[in-house]
Amino acid sequence: MSDFYAVLDDYLGADDSLEDIRVTVRRCWFYDFIGYPLNLWQGQGKLYTADGREWLGTMTGDGGDLHKTPAIQDGRDGSSATYQTSLVLVDIPGQTSLQAYEALKGEQWRVNGQKLTCYFVLFGVNEGLRPATPIAFFKELVMFSPKFSEKITSDDSGKIIKSYTITVTCKDGNFGRSNIPGLTYSDTVQKAYAKTLGVPLDRGCEYLAALANRTYQPP
Repeated sequence: MSDFYAVLDDYLGADDSLEDIRVTVRRCWFYDFIGYPLNLWQGQGKLYTADGREWLGTMTGDGGDLHKTPAIQDGRDGSSATYQTSLVLVDIPGQTSLQAYEALKGEQWRVNGQKLTCYFVLFGVNEGLRPATPIAFFKELVMFSPKFSEKITSDDSGKIIKSYTITVTCKDGNFGRSNIPGLTYSDTVQKAYAKTLGVPLDRGCEYLAALANRTYQPP
């Protein structure tokens, strides 16, 4: 049993009522970008887990989360859902969010085909960060080409605020299992697949149904 589940059992103890169980589970995300791995976690401050890794918190002081992540589906039926994760860039010492945004646009090749791994960490009620929080693997996804977006808003005082967001499209391990000789094509699936690769429109399978069960004699 991993340290994660050992600590979870310790938290649960002999409690037999949901009202007696006081534990919070947070998610950590490891973006395995080529040459620039990125560790993020769903909380404030830096988190140090038992495997020796450091994770940067994405929660803001007002309770917002700069890192938007989806609910993960159960893929044991062989399906491969499409997911999107996004991160709002912030100013850091020596680099503004705009500078980071423009720099990342030129580094898109570091993303496509790389792994995005999700982990679980847990905390007891009112517990702060521990120096070696137990961590447990949850899900591994495959990343595709990122998308970049800019947004202009204003606060209560009328001040103009510019925000820069990077979004990554992902699929789970079932992606590509049908890419074998003799597979069945469909227009809907082909368009969805093309979209994940950044192709706005692929009409390659649009007329396949009309050509089915026909015999053609070469001239």
